[in-house]
Amino acid sequence: MTSDYTGYFQTLGIPTIITKGKIEIMQDFKVLSPGDKVGPSQVNLLALINMKPFRYKMNILNIYEEGEFYDPSLIDITEEEIQEVYSKVIRSIASVSLGLKITTEASVPYEIQGCFKDILKVSYGTGFMMNDSPYPLIK
Repeated sequence: MTSDYTGYFQTLGIPTIITKGKIEIMQDFKVLSPGDKVGPSQVNLLALINMKPFRYKMNILNIYEEGEFYDPSLIDITEEEIQEVYSKVIRSIASVSLGLKITTEASVPYEIQGCFKDILKVSYGTGFMMNDSPYPLIK
């Protein structure tokens, strides 16, 4: 921006200096705050420095589906919440599977863990040393 605009910045109360033929703003200056009405001087200033102060978005008031209205908060779920619910369901499936002694994909990790514990108990009871055991009692 050339030095022709120094008067414009001074009118708005923005401290500037001219360095090598260009205008430098000396300190941070707040042009707008959220909720402020935008006047012509703010529009011109922001256009001068190539900033677009507006962001448009839709605000959903209600959701309509199959004859029913819903509050938008019902669909406001994060990915973490979905993963948490999914993990709870998988644990429940594994729990029921283990209780019924039915092997499912969800119960396999727990069954392997149980088998490994049984192997460690037998090896400890017989005095057999396992070199790669993560448990210090076995080494």
